[in-house]
Amino acid sequence: MGSYAIKLARNSNVHPIIAVAGKGMPYVDSLLDRTKGDIVLDHRSGSDEVVRKVREHLQTGQYGSVRHGLDPGIGLPSQEVLTKIVASDGAINLVLPSNFDVGPAERTLTSVGVVHNQDNGAYGPDASDLGFVTCRWFTRAIQAGNFKGHPFEVRPQGLQGVEQALKDLKDGKQSAVKYVFRIAETPGL
Repeated sequence: MGSYAIKLARNSNVHPIIAVAGKGMPYVDSLLDRTKGDIVLDHRSGSDEVVRKVREHLQTGQYGSVRHGLDPGIGLPSQEVLTKIVASDGAINLVLPSNFDVGPAERTLTSVGVVHNQDNGAYGPDASDLGFVTCRWFTRAIQAGNFKGHPFEVRPQGLQGVEQALKDLKDGKQSAVKYVFRIAETPGL
């Protein structure tokens, strides 16, 4: 989810982008434009260190304050960073519904449920028109080469490959890649 946010921000010429990642840092870094102040920080160094590095980067580049933050569903570690770096009159957007305390910043929510109107308005008004336009834009941008999807790996043996793929994810053998399972390649189908 975070890489798509970065791609959309870059496509809109929003900079600097301050991204936080772990094992996927090389991939995330490939999405950034360092000439415009973009940077990726390693969350594994801990929340306090990430906050320190964000503040240092902002001060060194004279970028001003952070006005917008995005939590792609990480929870407490992300909350600790975002509430310390986003300006009190800024906004923190949550992707998953939660009781995430954003402090004095404005709390906003982006839920895919509002695009499909499956939540009966619990997380916002019907946004099916937004979903339609966004899907059309993605299709056009991908066809024009202005936007690329996420890296993926086709796993062997169709659905029989799911168990091993889950083990690989749990063991940390893969990061910043999506798995694809071709049902027709499942032995015995």
